[in-house]
Amino acid sequence: MPRTVGGTSPLAGQDLYFRLLGPLTVERGGSVVDVGGLQQRVMLALLLLRAGQVVSSDELVDALWGESPPQTCRSRLHGLISGLRRALGEDGSLIETKAPGYRLIVPRRCLDVEEFDRALSCARDRAAGGDLPQAVDLYHHALRQWRGIALADLPHPAVREAAAGLEERRLAAIEERIDADLALGHHRDLVAELASLVSDHPLREGFVAKYMTVLARTGRTAEALSVFQGVRERLAEELGIDPSEQIQRVHHAILTGEETAPVRPPARRPQQLPPVTRRLIGRDKMMDTAVRLTSEEYVTGPRCLVLVGPGGVGKTEFATHLGHRIRDEFPGGQLYARLGGCGRRSRDLRSVLHQFLQALGVSADGRGLTLDALSGLFRDTLADRRVLVLLDDIAEESQLRHLLPVGPGCCVIATSRRRLPCSDIVRTMPVGPLDQESAMDLLQDAVGSAAVAEALPAAAEIVRLCDGLPLAIHMVTARVTTRPTWTLSHIARRLSDDRGRLDWLELGDAGVRASIAASYSRLDLDQRRLFRWLGIVGSHEFPSWVSAALLDRPLGFAERILDDLVDVHLVEPAGQGLTGPRFALHDLVHLFAEELARADGAETCAAVSARVMNGWLDLASVADGEMPHWYGEDPAPPARWQAPEEVREAARAYPLTWFDEEWRLLRRVVRQAADGKLAQVAWPLAQHMSTYLDMRGAYGEWTDTLRDGLRAAEEAEDDGGVACMLGLLLDAESSQDNFDAALTYASRAVTAYASLIPERLSGHAEPPKPPQQWHALGKHMDALATARCKRDFAGLGLAAFSLIVAARRAGVREGYLPLFEEARDAFQKCGAPVSELWMTKNIGLAYLKQRRVGEAVKCLSQGKAIIQRVGDELRVNGTAGDISRVYAVQGRFADAEAVLRDNLRESRDHGHLWDEGRALDALGRVRNARGDHRAARSAHLDALAIWQRLRASLRIAATMRELARISDALGDAAAAEGYRRESAMLGAASTSDS
Repeated sequence: MPRTVGGTSPLAGQDLYFRLLGPLTVERGGSVVDVGGLQQRVMLALLLLRAGQVVSSDELVDALWGESPPQTCRSRLHGLISGLRRALGEDGSLIETKAPGYRLIVPRRCLDVEEFDRALSCARDRAAGGDLPQAVDLYHHALRQWRGIALADLPHPAVREAAAGLEERRLAAIEERIDADLALGHHRDLVAELASLVSDHPLREGFVAKYMTVLARTGRTAEALSVFQGVRERLAEELGIDPSEQIQRVHHAILTGEETAPVRPPARRPQQLPPVTRRLIGRDKMMDTAVRLTSEEYVTGPRCLVLVGPGGVGKTEFATHLGHRIRDEFPGGQLYARLGGCGRRSRDLRSVLHQFLQALGVSADGRGLTLDALSGLFRDTLADRRVLVLLDDIAEESQLRHLLPVGPGCCVIATSRRRLPCSDIVRTMPVGPLDQESAMDLLQDAVGSAAVAEALPAAAEIVRLCDGLPLAIHMVTARVTTRPTWTLSHIARRLSDDRGRLDWLELGDAGVRASIAASYSRLDLDQRRLFRWLGIVGSHEFPSWVSAALLDRPLGFAERILDDLVDVHLVEPAGQGLTGPRFALHDLVHLFAEELARADGAETCAAVSARVMNGWLDLASVADGEMPHWYGEDPAPPARWQAPEEVREAARAYPLTWFDEEWRLLRRVVRQAADGKLAQVAWPLAQHMSTYLDMRGAYGEWTDTLRDGLRAAEEAEDDGGVACMLGLLLDAESSQDNFDAALTYASRAVTAYASLIPERLSGHAEPPKPPQQWHALGKHMDALATARCKRDFAGLGLAAFSLIVAARRAGVREGYLPLFEEARDAFQKCGAPVSELWMTKNIGLAYLKQRRVGEAVKCLSQGKAIIQRVGDELRVNGTAGDISRVYAVQGRFADAEAVLRDNLRESRDHGHLWDEGRALDALGRVRNARGDHRAARSAHLDALAIWQRLRASLRIAATMRELARISDALGDAAAAEGYRRESAMLGAASTSDS
């Protein structure tokens, strides 16, 4: 019997139920719903007779008014539809307006015609399977849906024609039910019923033949012969014809005394579903969805669900479980075939069809039938049966078309590694890797909860290294069962070796490598080449242009090859980026690709990898060319492979967005280039990333990137690269309060720049003039002019620095040096040493970039003197904090807080955690100075959370010292002592580390 599928019907609460098999009736909760007058009822009947299909307005007009419709027929039709929607109440939305007319959406369970057809189909399947008692019950259930003549209350020509078709289906069902009763020997029970049927339908020869049969089998031979005589005379008189062959055959059997029992031979009922060998874990929601998608609820044709996903993800296992879940709905049996779609030995469809037909009791051997003829014979055989078909590993849609039944009684479940187009008949469902929790459950189910509990971190690592693939986890658990002395910790260690992981995930001929290789084997030359070389890319995720670099072909061609890999799930879509679609390889697939790429040889891999890395360098250079550079850039080697122009244009138009998307990949490329001795990529790329990482406050990542660039430049003895990296490391280290390291880099940078040969110095002697972009910053330019007139040095320094920051945010790329010099002088005069140091550092770096080494040495010496004079003050103040301190000393607390609030808002808007932390600490000190200790503590606690997130130990210690002083002021001695103790411990640890 059919299942009830919850949650799929658009009808909420008490569903409407529509009855056509008798007077037209609409019910809700057992009560009849008034659906309006005759025309509305006729229109409802027409829509119900074609439920789920669009009925055109022209057809409705013809049906309602015939050849002479009124001029207002369209508006009247619309009015009837509106009236019908109102009559149906809250369910009026079931009538959809859909060109070129209207469609009524009715769940199958809510229409008596559908219930009749469903029960009738089940009855036929039971009869075909030899279960005649159950078949008779189902025939009776189907016929109980009838309450009289179909649509008896609607004497409308268009309706009566359809009603006659329904009546014919009822009579055919009665004949079939009587055949089953005859086969069961219920002869006497049928006499009265058949007498009535022959009386009502005297020319329906099927009833007459059966009536003669039951009379003869109950010993009433004379009456049976009399019935034959009567029907022969009536046919001759009214129609001028002889009785049919069927009646004459029964007549002859009665005369000769033969038993006549027109019982169809029972058809075979195949049971080919593969067995379920283990529990299905982590797929409950998917299973509910799959059961719903294979439901009869809204399906007018054959049901077909294709499960698509990469090899090893568990498609076959899921399909098998689904088949067993719903098999009771298919009394005609289950068919199964593995097509081997993604392997070298895909099955011939004709052999599959021969197998299916033989299982169904139909022999096609020796006929020499074509594939289309076999497919047609298969569909014809299944036309009146309810059979479940499971097709494992199909390669393409054409295979599915040849193996798809035509009627709604059958269902096809298929699996495929290739993405197939979805249609009204074929629905696809992606099957992906298990999530972490489900994968852990799968592992635990196999090895036991005790083993997992004893080594929980190792179990989690195994699941991660298996990439959520059920096949990989099954390979692991198989090894555990064959090697009981091996622990999960031991297995996790073995799997952590990238080069040996695929070996560990194999057992005999089965395993992850074999599963991926099956997909790879069907690729053509270009597809294979791209897949292999994706294993060389330093990241599992990548934008589409990388495929063009790998193949060294135009972007359009490469993207088509990439799409082919996506179709077979060797590559997965990973969203849309600024430069186009992005893609990813699962970890184990990436390992397999890398393994194949090694076979191409080190020289080939190096050349391919260099193209990709130069592509990243090219794009970073383009994007960085649109970014603001406070102190300029060093000349660097150009990229040796240029990215596609449309990709370059995107990076040029939105440089900050491009860096936001790609900086993590760029970070890996710098390290990969350094490891691969490609200094001409490593240090220029590190330089091009510097402005972005500085603006985002990603100082730790910036420092690490520069160190990789420095390592590459030193190994290559590239003096220009060494000087550039040392100068930038001075900036990066000082930004993190690492002033000892900054001074060391400063000294080394001066020496490096001084040693550069003169040919490297051309074109950098004079600073560039401020470009026109500065004039777009009118508000900040006016504030600077006003500050100059007032001779307020703190305000002047702040205005100059604010203009610098605003220009950088606006993307001004040059012309900063005069403003840095003016700001430095103002901060020196007002006693703001931290701000003076920051300006001096940037001036010195600008001089170095311009090869003004003598002036740079003087600036950096001044900076060193400031550091020695100020000490810890540098670690608690940024520029805004330094200026607010000056204002606070002058008693201008409101001005001090205003500066800090502006700085805090800017840093939060731009996600700059270091600036936000500095501003919060400074705000705490200003509030503490004016006596608001609680507000001060709140600001410092917020700052402390940021420093802890950044793991900035010196900042944490300094903030804790401030909190200790505030706790003393609030009378909380215990808290004060705790902060001092933790601060001292951090200070000792920092000293030890250094």
